[in-house]
Amino acid sequence: MRLFLLIFTALFVPSPGDMLTNNNLFLPSTANALPGEGVVILNSYPKAGRYTDSEGHEFGYGITRTTLINVSENPLQLTINFPADSFAFSTLSGSYVKLFLPPDTISFNDMPFDNSSWYVDDDLRPFLNTGLHTPTALQETISPNHERVFYIGALYQKTAGVPRAELVLKDHNLFFRPSRLDSLLIPCGEIIFKK
Repeated sequence: MRLFLLIFTALFVPSPGDMLTNNNLFLPSTANALPGEGVVILNSYPKAGRYTDSEGHEFGYGITRTTLINVSENPLQLTINFPADSFAFSTLSGSYVKLFLPPDTISFNDMPFDNSSWYVDDDLRPFLNTGLHTPTALQETISPNHERVFYIGALYQKTAGVPRAELVLKDHNLFFRPSRLDSLLIPCGEIIFKK
């Protein structure tokens, strides 16, 4: 299994400068794995936009494409829950982030996620106008040797641009880290393996 993960994740390495070591596995900085269980999470660069609400407050938002790959021999139950609340950064005074799962009606399939760039998605604006005050959730079973691609949105208030964000795995718990420059880890779900 360890050899398979080494070979598999080597395909996603952008450059030697982006490498890190996680439990003796060399993974790209956008990947997270749970050795022994066969879970790999790949996070893209964010695609970002600007949004102004009905009261004139300005925000930046980032959409990250996340691929969760089940390379184990058992199905897994993926659960993600983002509350309606915002979260304060610990090192950026007065800065907040609100997380959400964009509606399935919005397609990002034609958008390259291989580097950071700005874009404005008109399809996302109606959701930002009406759907930000409700929690969003995802619950799904992923079969062995299958993957699930989904998108995570982050709305930022009073931050300098849109930071690179990622979904990370600690034990079987999922956390969203909205910036590598801050220690904020937002609990947002779990992975449970079925026998």
